[in-house]
Amino acid sequence: MTGFGNVFSVTLKEKFRNMNFVLMIDLIAIAVTIFFNIVQGTPPKESYLSTVFLYSLVVYFGVFIRLSVVQEKTFRSDSYRLIPISNTSLYLSNMASSFVSFLYVVVVQLVLYAISLVINIREFMDFLNISSLMNGRLTFSAPNAVLGGVTFVGQMLGLVILGWTTITLIHLATSSARNFLPSRGHKFLSMLLYIFVIWFVLLVSGRFMDSMSNAINSFFDTSYISGFLFNLLVYLIVAGVESVISIFLMSRWVETITD
Repeated sequence: MTGFGNVFSVTLKEKFRNMNFVLMIDLIAIAVTIFFNIVQGTPPKESYLSTVFLYSLVVYFGVFIRLSVVQEKTFRSDSYRLIPISNTSLYLSNMASSFVSFLYVVVVQLVLYAISLVINIREFMDFLNISSLMNGRLTFSAPNAVLGGVTFVGQMLGLVILGWTTITLIHLATSSARNFLPSRGHKFLSMLLYIFVIWFVLLVSGRFMDSMSNAINSFFDTSYISGFLFNLLVYLIVAGVESVISIFLMSRWVETITD
């Protein structure tokens, strides 16, 4: 296990097992919710799509957190840090496997959206046509909706990557600080970084909700797409800078931990 591809494959298998477990819980939760809705009476067709969508938000957040924990353990694990591979390859392969794992979950959720959408396609199309009229269009434009949806997903993935690189940078910076600060100074720095993490999570949550609102508008107005693309570019540039700093810290001061 000395190359990018080998490390990527090994880390991907572990993360895929975690993702499959989360998806299994998601499917059980959806099935139980729909079952109770049926028991209580004939549920409206719209409830299937809304149920799948609401649970998917929880899945995305849970998967993001779980992948963050797994990859942070990899960055400091003896099993990976002591093998003959460059820190750059280890960092990139670990990030790449996390990204592919998250993308796998997104694809599964899109399949669930499609299945639930088929059940109430007529009601959903009526809703889109009414929304189009409210946004100044006579009819709903499928190409615009697809373009807006793809752009939104791209921005969301860029935001996820930025979240991971920021968490990793904070984690590695805290570990590196042990070499330069006394115990009290290190605890104080850790407290400041935790406050920053909380602020960052709230900021990301706010940006995500804004993106959700703009994504709906982009289905009917393509002028929102340029804003998505600009945000994506900013996210990737910042993530790239953070990655360079993290790799530098890994090469200089971060110590491994025993598995």
